[in-house]
Amino acid sequence: MPNDFAQRQQGAVSHRMNFWGRPAGPSTMAWDYEGMPWEIVRPDDGLPAARRLVRCGVCGKELTFTVYSVTGTRQRRVRWQALAWGGLGALVAGIVVLAFSGAIVVGVLLVIAGPILGLVSGMAASDEVGISGHGNGFPVTNAKHSVRSRKEITVGLGLPLICVLVYGLSWGYWMRSWRCWM
Repeated sequence: MPNDFAQRQQGAVSHRMNFWGRPAGPSTMAWDYEGMPWEIVRPDDGLPAARRLVRCGVCGKELTFTVYSVTGTRQRRVRWQALAWGGLGALVAGIVVLAFSGAIVVGVLLVIAGPILGLVSGMAASDEVGISGHGNGFPVTNAKHSVRSRKEITVGLGLPLICVLVYGLSWGYWMRSWRCWM
């Protein structure tokens, strides 16, 4: 999980271009996003989250995102991590209940709910960029508009390579990968 949060940082607002996922291989669906650069300006630490307006370059819709401070973003990530560990605890508790108690229904519910809570919360923790709104910031959604922080890598003769984290469904699992361009 990157901790590259800054008061000012480059990001990208992306617009999902296709409603239905297109086939990208066996049991794999992919969605295409077209992004535009956006400078993320976070509020000072200790201040409440700020609402920021951005106009989508593709559809022209005015989007309102809530941007959290650097400290607020780290706190959000810690909360998601705590829920993920809670999911692991629920799994272990369910196994203990099944092994040493007669409460089969409770044990089975804990064994099922624990991994789901842990997986979803863990993905949310790893994807936390401190910006919410329009489905952004929750891993299971396939939002029409998405905000991601950008990484800038220099290659070759000092040419910048801009990379944005993108998502797709592969073999029934959400996959993350970096799309890069010069």
